[in-house]
Amino acid sequence: MRGRIWSARSALGVGVGITALLVGLAASTVWLLDRTDGDDGAGIANVLALPVAVLFGLPSLVWGWRARPRADDPAVLAREARKLLDVVTTDETRTLAKLLGDTGYARPADIGFTQPKAAQVTWRGDGGATTGSLSTIADYYDTLDLGRLVVLGAPGAGKTVLVLQLLRDLAIRAQRALEPGSRTKVRIPVRLSLPSFVVPSTVVDPARIRTAFDDWMVTQLTTRGVRKATAHALLAHGWILPVLDGLDEMDPDDSDAPRARRTLAALNDPVGPTPRPVVLTCRTQRYDQLARNTGTALQDATAVTLQPLDAEQVIAWLAYHFPDPTTPSPASCARWTPMNSNNSCSTSSSPRSPVIILATSTLTTGPMTFAAGSTLWPTTSPSWLSAAVRAWSCIRSSSGAPTSTHSTPGTAPPSSRPESSCWSPPSSSTRAC
Repeated sequence: MRGRIWSARSALGVGVGITALLVGLAASTVWLLDRTDGDDGAGIANVLALPVAVLFGLPSLVWGWRARPRADDPAVLAREARKLLDVVTTDETRTLAKLLGDTGYARPADIGFTQPKAAQVTWRGDGGATTGSLSTIADYYDTLDLGRLVVLGAPGAGKTVLVLQLLRDLAIRAQRALEPGSRTKVRIPVRLSLPSFVVPSTVVDPARIRTAFDDWMVTQLTTRGVRKATAHALLAHGWILPVLDGLDEMDPDDSDAPRARRTLAALNDPVGPTPRPVVLTCRTQRYDQLARNTGTALQDATAVTLQPLDAEQVIAWLAYHFPDPTTPSPASCARWTPMNSNNSCSTSSSPRSPVIILATSTLTTGPMTFAAGSTLWPTTSPSWLSAAVRAWSCIRSSSGAPTSTHSTPGTAPPSSRPESSCWSPPSSSTRAC
């Protein structure tokens, strides 16, 4: 029967029925042969044995077949949701730790975000405060009316890290709500890579693209161990929160983004009384092009733009990542207290120094690996990192918040080593604090 799945109970019933049928057929045949003679006896035994076997095995077989639960049964959905949550939480926690180059409970720097100014927004919003940060992203998401969020930022700003933290926080909450035996409906955040969605090139109808998009999501869920019928049911009944990563990577940079535009049209296609919740990441420049040049954006969605890290956020991250072995956390912050003090600095310091690239990019996306396996940070000693953050704090206080820029790997631009007290890497003889 369509829309039903096998359970342990139904499979047991069918198995018992088939076994009883075979055993009954064999037993009745032997019994009848023993009581008849000649060739006619064999024929009689074969004819009568089948009804006898069916009499014993058919009831259990029918019961097991009919006992298969529906794929959209709340108990089935809750059970499959718990399994999917376990897979998602484990996989994405590993992904986050890998991005941060960390182990154990990886915690990113508490990067902040703000909503664009009203004059820059050409789409309907979904509420939410004007500012927030990574540590409170789940609470921020809960304040949205429809659960539609767009995370914007420059390349390497930490968009994926932010949505991974959101996914992890929401998954933990969902796991607590879905205790064994509970049928409470929750939304399971599932991160999907948008570039892998093959948009039908000849289809322009948003409804048909939406159907293809749903089929793609079902396929993605099956790769995480969900049965196809159950995946359809979870999606149709609103148990899945798609976290769509990489809208800007769907098309070449020099194109008018046809795949991204059709995908946004499908996400804006009405399904039920309200638009579906969704989380989307995209580079700021690409999203502005889509919104202003083509009039395409995610409607009824709140957009937030990631901000550069400040010195306090970096210090907090360093204190967590490199704790003082002699002082229990959180008192280990004292180890990094000298970082935020600077008695002298020059306003000519360049925001393109390796220190700034380290501070604005590395702490959200992980160490920047260069040729021969080297990284931007040559050591994890507090003395070197302390010099880095002192320089950054100096530059911020003299010329404002720096912005992340990219340079050729392994090299620094001519202005990256200014003659000032802001950037002075420690010598090899410098003692670790």
